[in-house]
Amino acid sequence: MDRRYAVPAVAVSVLLLAGREACADLARLKNGGEVRGAFVGESIRNQPLTMETLLGGRIVLPAEAVESSARRRPEVEEYVTRSRSIPKTVEAHWELAEWCKAQQLTSQREEQLEALLELDPTHTLAHRGLDHVLHQGEWMTRDESMRAQGYIKHKGKYLTRQEIDLLEKTTAQRQAEQAWYPRVRLWKGWVLGSHQGRQMDGLSNLRSIDDEDAIPALEDFLSDVPQIALRQLYIERLSAMRGVKPVACLVRSSLRDVDSQIRQAAFEGLAADQREAAIPYYIEALTDAQNPVVNRAAIALGGIGDFRVVPALTRALVTSHKISYDAPVQDNVSLGRTSDGRYSIGGQSGVALPPNIELLLRTGQLPYGVQVVNPQGIKTRRVSVRVNVRNEDVLASLQKLTQQDFGYDENAWQLYWDAYRSGKGKL
Repeated sequence: MDRRYAVPAVAVSVLLLAGREACADLARLKNGGEVRGAFVGESIRNQPLTMETLLGGRIVLPAEAVESSARRRPEVEEYVTRSRSIPKTVEAHWELAEWCKAQQLTSQREEQLEALLELDPTHTLAHRGLDHVLHQGEWMTRDESMRAQGYIKHKGKYLTRQEIDLLEKTTAQRQAEQAWYPRVRLWKGWVLGSHQGRQMDGLSNLRSIDDEDAIPALEDFLSDVPQIALRQLYIERLSAMRGVKPVACLVRSSLRDVDSQIRQAAFEGLAADQREAAIPYYIEALTDAQNPVVNRAAIALGGIGDFRVVPALTRALVTSHKISYDAPVQDNVSLGRTSDGRYSIGGQSGVALPPNIELLLRTGQLPYGVQVVNPQGIKTRRVSVRVNVRNEDVLASLQKLTQQDFGYDENAWQLYWDAYRSGKGKL
């Protein structure tokens, strides 16, 4: 009997690793163990597997004992050896990651960089090695960065939701939507007309709309009309529709309608299964130029209750906005003398002072000068400045979602989120 068969496969657990020169073929056993070394001949499914082990011996594994087998580069075996023995320090993980880079072991390098970031979440080179980008003070993946800016990856490209909607609409869909425009326009005209019967018919027809293809026409003709009743009808029709198509319109009205009751109705019109689709729109609104929109978006995100928005809310604690106001213009009126020695307002070409005022000036009886009042009143000019605004509603939503309060300290909130992601904290 060949003594090579004397070692039962089930008794093989994990063989000791050899040095740098070892081969790296791997056999995983059904009992949970593994054998590493070099295959002798071909590895054929359902056939005994012969291997030269890392200790220099040869072993034959019965087919029924082998779960799987794979050929690996020797560098992979060395990586496994080194990764199990290095100290858990930033320096050690970085050194091994650089070695992996030199050996073109991409996935192993990423593994080490991820381990490094668990120890030091601010390590710039590790983030760059993982192709992370710094977005508004926070390191994140490129996909996360683009999502934070309102973009979605679609067939390998980053596009806005509106662009995706246009791309995905077929000719038939566009035609179906266009067919609603003349009808909605007509019925709106009836409602606003003076014929009472037509008014009732127009309202009845608008209230009967339940086709999502009508949404673009409804938005164009009803979303911003002065008549509150028509805007309420618009929200009612959207709220009655399911799916994701009405979501964008409901979100816009919840953020931008001038009437607070309509804004609230639009948010409440989002069904539970639609709110997930609404989150990216509200996150995008956290960077809006209008500060009230930022705070309304924060309130909505707090109401939805998805704690994954904590980083986006953190970035919106303090936002920068441009404000404009009328500032008074200071007319600097100068007193000068003409060529004949007389005093004047504005120098050589100015207007002569009244005789009594000029006499007082000449005789030194006005030691503090003269204040000339502009008869046209105070002049103003439009001035724009950029200011940083602390958003109370953003902070309130963060407190609601996390049950924590770090005030407007973005760094403290970021540290809290990093601790949560690393498993050292929880929401």
